[in-house]
Amino acid sequence: MTSPLLSVVIPTYNNAHLLSRAINSLLAQTYDHIEIVVINDGSTDDTADLVQRQYPQVTYVEQENAGPCAARNTGVRVASGELIGFLDSDDEWAPEKAQRQVQVLREHPEIDILGTNGWRLAGSERYLAHNPAPQRIWQSSVADIFSDRHPMANSIVLPRQVLLDVGGYDLSQQFFEDLDLLCRMMYRGYTLYCLDEPLYIHHRRPGSRSTRSQTRGILEGRLRTLAKLDPAKNSPDTLQLLDRREHSLLTAYQIAQATTLILLSGGDENLARETIAKLDALPALPPGLSLLRRLPRLSWPLFAKLFPQYQRMVYLGRLVKAWGLFGSIRRYRLLKRIEAELNEGAA
Repeated sequence: MTSPLLSVVIPTYNNAHLLSRAINSLLAQTYDHIEIVVINDGSTDDTADLVQRQYPQVTYVEQENAGPCAARNTGVRVASGELIGFLDSDDEWAPEKAQRQVQVLREHPEIDILGTNGWRLAGSERYLAHNPAPQRIWQSSVADIFSDRHPMANSIVLPRQVLLDVGGYDLSQQFFEDLDLLCRMMYRGYTLYCLDEPLYIHHRRPGSRSTRSQTRGILEGRLRTLAKLDPAKNSPDTLQLLDRREHSLLTAYQIAQATTLILLSGGDENLARETIAKLDALPALPPGLSLLRRLPRLSWPLFAKLFPQYQRMVYLGRLVKAWGLFGSIRRYRLLKRIEAELNEGAA
């Protein structure tokens, strides 16, 4: 059987001092049918000279600065491979990553999109992105994505045609763009699985977007994605992956988390009130959670004193659990995963 060509897209912006590490990790792959595509997103450093001088085998494209989503979409358009993978310019692939993913995709035709576990490196600290799963390969759902049980977002390998089918990355998503893409692909009926092996290496750097993920930006990105997945607005070619109440619950959870983080970071009360007021737009909010709509009428300092720090999220989790006891088994499992995350944050 002919080995499929895997095109790996590396978007980069002023990262010439780290780009060699990313490219070298691809050149060191045990799978040798790889095309490396570097998209220079308007860098003002010596990225062009580095790639053209040291890596003549790399497909290199320059464009005006338009952001990582646009750069990845450009990479998909110019790529020649049947399969596509992504790599940030400051990260790495383990040497066997490409070979393992191509092998699994061949062995499991039911899998459309395959991601992996990975290592997160922050200075001298190294830890797994996700706790090892009971199964070597497991399927991820939209609910899993919003409770942070999914493959490392940038570890995926998938057919190029899948990306073209969903229109690639949404350029309006400034945050949460990788997981937004995964959700939209699943809504089109494609399956997402995770290979529970640490094959992606993510380097966390001060000032990188990933170290600011617990911000209003990432949470608004999650809400924007949930708006796209609204069951009431589904088109005929999408799957009903969430029912109306599950959708409202996930949305409420994101809003509550955003409000908590605003308060914890010392944000102004008006911003917290504005964020929590978005609950009024949820027509199917479960009983009990609707109590959160009363929060704008409470004194924020008093509320913070009664429910300090992440105890507020635990309070929300208990309401979620109480509502889940009356729901279906599927919904209850979803709520238990969310509650587990809330309780981990409170520990």
